[in-house]
Order: sequence, then C-alpha cells, then structure tokens
Amino acid sequence: MSSPFPGLDPWLEQYCGDVHTAFMVYARDLLNEQLPADLQARVEEELAINGDTADASNFGRTDVAVVEPEGRLVASAEAAAGAVATPVLIPLDQEPQTWRRLEIVDSDAARVITVVELLSPGNKGSLKRRQAYRAKTRKVLANGVNLVEIDMVRSRTHVVRVPEERLSAQLQRRPLICVRRTHRPAAEVYVAPLREPLPAIGISLRPTDTDVVLPLQSVFDEIYRKGRYSRLDYRLPPKPKLTRDDDAWADEILRRNGRR
Repeated sequence: MSSPFPGLDPWLEQYCGDVHTAFMVYARDLLNEQLPADLQARVEEELAINGDTADASNFGRTDVAVVEPEGRLVASAEAAAGAVATPVLIPLDQEPQTWRRLEIVDSDAARVITVVELLSPGNKGSLKRRQAYRAKTRKVLANGVNLVEIDMVRSRTHVVRVPEERLSAQLQRRPLICVRRTHRPAAEVYVAPLREPLPAIGISLRPTDTDVVLPLQSVFDEIYRKGRYSRLDYRLPPKPKLTRDDDAWADEILRRNGRR
C-alpha cells in the first residue's frame, strides 16, 4: 500500500533512522544504474567522535557499528533489578554518533566526485551540532567536491550551504534541497513541498559529465512500501506536529483515504 500523501509522508519523520538508512541504499542503487562505468555510488559511514563537537576534524570512519539508544542500559538494569544483583551505575561519555552519506567516487582516480547528504533531526538539534554539520560540508566544498543536501526535517533552523540572508522569507520556512556544483558559482535550491510530489533533481558529476537524476518521490515511495509503513497509526499525531493548516489538510486526506 502506498502513502496517502502526494509527497513526503510527515509521519515518517519520527522513524528517521530507518528512513535515512533506506534512503541511502535505494538512492545508491538508482544512481549506480545511471552513472558512467568509471564512477560508483556507495554509502559511507562516519563517526562523530564527540557527539556535539563543532570540530569537523573529529570524524573517523568505521566498518561496522553496533549501537544502542541512550538510556536503554539504565532501563534494562531497572527491569532486571528484581532478578539479579543491582549494579552501581557509572555515568559515561556519550557514545559516538553515526553519520551516513552517499558518495559518488572515481575509483580509478581514488577521489570523491559528489557527496549527497540527507539531513536528520540530529544535524539540527543543537547549535554545536549545526556547527559540526556546517563545518563538515564546508570541508567537502573546499576539497572541490559537489554537494547535494536534502533537508526534509520540519524545522525552521537553516543549515544548508547557502547564505540564509539570500533566501526569501518563504524559503527560510520550508524544507529545502540544495545543490552546490564545483564549476558553478551559484546554489541551486529546490523546495521540498509537503502537499506536492517531491522533485527529481540533477546530481552533478564531473564538468564533462551529464547529470544523473535522483527522483526523490520514487525513493520515498519505495521506503514507504518496503518498510511496511502502511501499518502506521494515523490516528496519532506525527512527531513533530504539523501546523494548524497542515494538520487540517492532512486530516482531510487521511479521512478521504480511509486511514482515519
């Protein structure tokens, strides 16, 4: 079953971890079908060594990461307290945070051509995390790499690599997609509308290459279908909540489609 919404389903944002991972895989597969034979799209992982650091040098790569949400250990210890001895809990530093991004690489030349970032709420959750994200993308551009930023997070906080003062007030309040090409002194900005299908965007490669196309709506439709998100309980509000106007619009769509 497909989503009842024409664009990005706002109920998916609360499952950003699963959606983020699936997006990287499906987008990689679509791009690899179009890329020149000497280029390859692949998913890369990085660890922020200090979860809130604004220093982009504090990133390291990992092959495999097994993580557990913060607070899980305390809850498990409390639940088991009646069956085993009660431990002394020693506070520790926050575990490294995993970041994923899609890279298009020229394996023969051993260099990255384009980076595709899908932002998560964690990228925008605090000033230091926003600074860390901006420092990382600044380094990408400084190294002569194309950058594609896909920001579907429903937050008014601006982080994509285009000066905020050059965006209209309307754009500043909307989820955005930003494409920065190394050979073009301008940022290509697309609105990610809630009430319309998501756009298909051109992914820049080398100056002599033709763009490949990333059909965002198709990717998110695949995430919804294969992730079995038709099981979502639309009687509950999404997280974060919609504005009053968008909530009334979503309610009408859900009732029309028999989901409420």
